[in-house]
Amino acid sequence: IHAHSIHADRVAPYFEIRKMFECLDQPNTCELSMFWGGIYPAAKSKQLRVLLDGDGGDEVVSRGTLRLAELLSSFRWVEYARTLTALSQNIHRSIGDLFLSQSLRPLIPPGFLRVWRLMRWGNRSLWFDRTLLNPRFVNRMRLKEKEACQVTIETRPFRTVKEQHLHELSFGANAYAFEAVYPAAASFGIEHRYPFYDRRLAEFCLSLPSDQKLYRGWTKIVMRRALRNFLPEKVCWRGGKTYLSDDFTYRLSRFEKEAIDRVISQDPSRIEPYYNIEALRRLYQLFLAKPRYES
Repeated sequence: IHAHSIHADRVAPYFEIRKMFECLDQPNTCELSMFWGGIYPAAKSKQLRVLLDGDGGDEVVSRGTLRLAELLSSFRWVEYARTLTALSQNIHRSIGDLFLSQSLRPLIPPGFLRVWRLMRWGNRSLWFDRTLLNPRFVNRMRLKEKEACQVTIETRPFRTVKEQHLHELSFGANAYAFEAVYPAAASFGIEHRYPFYDRRLAEFCLSLPSDQKLYRGWTKIVMRRALRNFLPEKVCWRGGKTYLSDDFTYRLSRFEKEAIDRVISQDPSRIEPYYNIEALRRLYQLFLAKPRYES
């Protein structure tokens, strides 16, 4: 097996975006620049026809963190304490955070959660800042009604590992990403495949008991056990993973600053029907002062 390196920091986030949209035949919010400007051209130059992607392990095998709630509610407190402490160390999240989000919250009645949510944040969405949008656009898209629906979803947490796992498998974002990746790969004469999403594997993993998903602080334990003779120990038993948000922020500020300046600061006429330009400019100044993915 020969390794091939792609220099991720040399590819602009919106590399050939017009050509990409022509290929997809629609706008798409998936960040495909690394495929379009890096992986696919490199694979085509090596005359590769099929790419196997490791994405989907979290969704198909499942991290099973709601097992904490199952252990707590079934009074298996010794095993719960052991699992909570080990998981905190492995994934670098505080015990308090895991206790509230993965242990206590799933056991609280939805009515109490809704009252607490409305008292603290009201009906506003926690996923996006509505003040960044043009009020007329907000009214035309009826975003306030959608925010109310989002509050209902947020206050009905998953109760079991299997319920959460089924949601992760059937979540619409998975299909949305495939609809973007497949035609993009095809334009380079490449078939992009995701072995984890084989239906037989997904059904098998969904049927597993929760202790085969989270065991004594190790998520996806069934996969770790199955691959321990094939992967280096540091890879097989790593607790977390690298997030690409810092990489995207770096590439955005390095390659796209001129385009963003033109659209936001110089001539915002194209985006003005959708955005509150003054609020957007203030946020952009914060991003320039300290580039962060949150901005």
